Amino acid sequence: LYPIASRCGVFAKTDIQPLLNEGAKREDVAASILQAVVNQTIGGLAQGRKIEGNVAFLGGPLFFSSELRRLFISTLQLEAEQAVIPPDSHFFVAQGAAVAASGVDSFPSERMYKLVPLLHTTTLTENTRLPPLFVNEEEYNQFEERHSQAKAHRNNLSDYFGDAFLGIDAGSTTTKVVLIDSEGAILWEHYGYNKGNPLQSVIEAIRVLNALIEEKGKTDEIDIKFSACTGYGEHLIKAAIGVDIGEIETVAHYRGAAFFQPLADLVIDIGGQDMK
Repeated sequence: LYPIASRCGVFAKTDIQPLLNEGAKREDVAASILQAVVNQTIGGLAQGRKIEGNVAFLGGPLFFSSELRRLFISTLQLEAEQAVIPPDSHFFVAQGAAVAASGVDSFPSERMYKLVPLLHTTTLTENTRLPPLFVNEEEYNQFEERHSQAKAHRNNLSDYFGDAFLGIDAGSTTTKVVLIDSEGAILWEHYGYNKGNPLQSVIEAIRVLNALIEEKGKTDEIDIKFSACTGYGEHLIKAAIGVDIGEIETVAHYRGAAFFQPLADLVIDIGGQDMK
């Protein structure tokens, strides 16, 4: 079991993503998530006190998830007879609401119809709206033209022979692989979701590249002299497939930015999991 923050989903994902990218088993991560829910629930309810006696497991998650119940039982150190699991426990809250309503005066449905229009009334005014990114199509075309001037140089893999260099970015959610020539021009590139398995994603991309080099008859003409990787899965990828060096993301981003814009002194990266 791995320690995972359980205060909110964002904190939890920040802990989970590196585990997956470092090769942790999914079933271990799943069990760790459930254990985090158990710890958060017990900590919030008990406030440091020991929970003793019989414990009833009620509600949908505890009814449908046997593993969640098992972790609660083991964490609370309950004996079998102390764990009460009613057969219809997922209906207990609804039943409790019905019991609570049994002694209350009736509520005419007509009153609800009077409330509905109020729920859909908004106070949004034109003053609160953000300005559009582009006022008209002409502004958009100017934006496209300006940004189209900043593009990486490309070289045709079929026509190239000589040294090449491989770069891998095993990101939190996506895998990027690029092969460049000795002048920095792109010979081949790959971009795709890692589907929670960064190693397999990188291996598949490399296999596609190898197959393309063989298909083009370039096996003896293109020599991949050096390789480097960065990103969340840097250490896993470097160890698994023998990448020459690993580099932290911020330095890799700086080197890339300096190659295209030598005068750049600030680099901002909005990644899939964090911002740097």
